[in-house]
This record gives sequence, structure tokens and C-alpha cells, in this order.
Amino acid sequence: MRNLFLKTGTLHNERGIAALVLVLLGTALVAVIALSFLIQTQTKQYGSALASTGSNAFMAAEAGLRYTETCLLLNDVNCPAVTANTDWTLLVTGFTKTFGSGNGDFTTSFAPVDASTVVVTSVGTYRGAQREVSKTIVQANSCKLAENVVTSCQAPSVHPQASVTGTVETGYCPNPQLVDPIAFPGTPGGCPNLDYIPMVNAPVLLAPYHYCNYSHLISYDITINSDITIYVAQKLTMENASRLIINGNVTIYVGDEILMKDNAEIQVNGTLTIHTEKTLTMENSTIINAVGGNAANVLLLAEEDVTLKDNSVFVGGIISDKKVTFEQNSVLTGAILADAVDLKKDTTATWAATAATNSPQYNQCLP
Repeated sequence: MRNLFLKTGTLHNERGIAALVLVLLGTALVAVIALSFLIQTQTKQYGSALASTGSNAFMAAEAGLRYTETCLLLNDVNCPAVTANTDWTLLVTGFTKTFGSGNGDFTTSFAPVDASTVVVTSVGTYRGAQREVSKTIVQANSCKLAENVVTSCQAPSVHPQASVTGTVETGYCPNPQLVDPIAFPGTPGGCPNLDYIPMVNAPVLLAPYHYCNYSHLISYDITINSDITIYVAQKLTMENASRLIINGNVTIYVGDEILMKDNAEIQVNGTLTIHTEKTLTMENSTIINAVGGNAANVLLLAEEDVTLKDNSVFVGGIISDKKVTFEQNSVLTGAILADAVDLKKDTTATWAATAATNSPQYNQCLP
């Protein structure tokens, strides 16, 4: 009997030891899992911190680049980069600016290309991380259409009873002249021919939109709903309440004069650029881009004179290598850039800073 009790006690002890070992193993396993989770969490947090630090350094570099670009383009006297003049070859010394809590800064350096072009490099630093960005910055001359209602080389003639709203600048004489020559495709010379056909009161315009002349002489509408380029080798004439409605982005090149008279109108709902190698004359209540139209949407380029008279209206920008004349109650909303300007009695010129800005040839206002 005693041996039985001894065997039973030994068995119980062995079972207790086994249970204790299992508990210890389980505890160790839980500890290992917890330690692994803690290490992974710390690794992720460290990686996240590194990524955040790198992002902050990049943002510091970007901020430095934008700050320096603004300083240079505005010629801000408070900017450390600005020299005594706008000659960017003198930009040889960079600068550093610290911001925030002092954990971040940017340092800029310059590599001048010429007097109006410089490569700016900005290095952002944040808590030891660094990122670098660079950009080529160019001094852009401002378009005079965006500055003055009238800009001319010769002193403009402005009648005391002309109404002028906006500044008038004289002595601006770009060389070479601003309006580029027209390059006509195909064979415009000797037209009409297969390349350039006549257009006389046609109900619609047909591709490739090459015309020897364009004569819209009776009262009906032609509507353009797409983006097209029209070439007229010789004269363009609109009269007798004829109307051209522009719903797309349209450019019209004309090799000879443009004449609009007797209530003819070009209505602009898209954009319109007109480029003539000769003159443009508007008379007897003609309209290009009605009163209240968007001056940004129309640009007239004329290699010779532009004349508006008899209550005619133009809304947009005008660039002429010769003379622009307004007379007999004619109205401009926009801006004029020409060699000479004559605003006669009872005419109105009102500046619109956005004049012609939506035209694809707006850059012709720059020398």
C-alpha cells in the first residue's frame, strides 16, 4: 500500500513540474512576441521619423527656391539676393535663412548664365537631413499691354476731349519691330488657284481655310465652332451687318488690308488673333468683340496702320508697327502698343490689364 502512495505522489509531482515548464515556456513565448512587436513598432517609428525629416528638408529647399525666385523677379530691396541693379551676373554670393524653431533652414547659391538668366540652387536642411532643388530663372520683360492703355514710340496725340483711362507711355521703340512677318503655306501668289480659292458670301468656311480673298458682303452669320487657322492671301472685307461668330480658338492671317464697315461684326466667344500685313480699317459702327466682351480674348497684329471711326468698337489688344488712330466716337477697351497713336475728339480708350492675354501670339508684345 505504501508503495502505491509513493508512486501516486511521484506522479503528481511530475505532472506539476510539467505544468510549470509549460507555463514558463508560454510566458517566454509571449515575451518574445511582445519584444518583436516592440522592435517592429520602434523600427517603423524611426523610419517614419526619417521620412518626415526628409520631407521637411525637401519642403525647406522648395521654400528657399520660391522665396529667392520671388525676390529676384520683383527686385525686392529687402531680399538678400538683390543686387544694386538687375544684372544677374553680379549674383555671386548666396545666403542662408533659418525659420521655425531653428530646426530647419535653406541655403541658396547662384550660377549666373547671363545678365537676365541665373540657375538658383536651394539646399534645405531639417534636423540633419538635406534635400536639394534647382531652377533656371529668367528675367521676363513685361508686356506693355499689361501696363498702359497707350504705349507708343512717338509722342501720342490725345485730344483734350478724348476720354482716356489708364497710363500713357511714350518713347518705347522696340527694335526690331514687334509684329512678325506672316509665312503663308502653299502658293498664295497669283491666286485664285488650287491652294487659295475665293470666298464670296459663302455660307460656311471649309478646310483647309485658305482663301485668295474673303468677302462677307451681305447680312448673314458665319459661325466657327472649332479651333482653326484661316489664311487670306489678299483682302478681307466685311460689310452690311455681316457677322462672324467665333466659338473656338481662331487665328486669321491676312496678306493685304482688312476693311470692316456698315455694322459688320466679329463676335468672340472663344479667342481671336488677327494678323494683317497691311492695314485694318473699321468704320460705320463696326465691332470686334462687343462692349462687355472679354478683352483677354482678342489680339490684333498689324504691320501697318489701324484706324477706327464712326462709332466703331474694339475690345482687346492692338499691336501695330505703324499708327493707330481712333476718331468720331470710336471706343477701345483694352490696350494699344504702336509706333504712333492718335486719339481724336470724343473717342474713348479704357485700359484692360488682361488685354490679349489669352491669344497664343501674346508674346509678340515682347521685344
